[in-house]
Amino acid sequence: MGRKITVNGTASISLAPDTTVLDVTINGEEKTYQKALEKSSDSVEALVEAFKKIGFSGEDLKTSSFRIDPHYEGYQDEKGRWVNKLDGYEFHHSFTVQFKSDVGLLGKCLAALAESSARPQFSIRYTVADQSKVKDQLLKLAVKNSRKKAELLCKAAGVKLGEIDDISYSFRGVPVYSFTEEAMPAMDMAMGASAKMAARNMSITPQDIEVSDTVTISWEIE
Repeated sequence: MGRKITVNGTASISLAPDTTVLDVTINGEEKTYQKALEKSSDSVEALVEAFKKIGFSGEDLKTSSFRIDPHYEGYQDEKGRWVNKLDGYEFHHSFTVQFKSDVGLLGKCLAALAESSARPQFSIRYTVADQSKVKDQLLKLAVKNSRKKAELLCKAAGVKLGEIDDISYSFRGVPVYSFTEEAMPAMDMAMGASAKMAARNMSITPQDIEVSDTVTISWEIE
């Protein structure tokens, strides 16, 4: 077996986010399954219409999850035993809205959520539109970093770096999101005009996105 050197190549990138992601969830409870289904559908339809009024299309709202769960209430029967009784159905409907970062448009989105009778919960995330480009750049930089380290080690050891013998890379999802996250509780339909205006004028400056990746390369030593 020939001589070789194995080096981990690492790379990190810091970049400003250019895309805003709204994660919106509507929760509710009704006595019957049919009523829960209808209420969920009506609430989402109302929000879709609200977003259409500020420039979005229905296809811009992507459902990320939807479920209806039975809700049980515990009580003691005449013999003192604890039993569960079906008390209704809870619905949870979540969707995302993604758009090029724009403070004015974000304010309109928050105002639309604030004015909705569905009283949605939501959070705000920040990312970049072309995540694959960022991940490709990371890998290229990681390979260059591995070569640089290998060359330095070989020079220090008085040997010459040869060809690549093996490349090892464990694919993993590199999260390309800013650590900035704003979460809001359910909006109150009765909130005052001043609070709604504050939502419309809300300004958030997200942190830069920090991403990193690693590749392991084995090189022959001549």
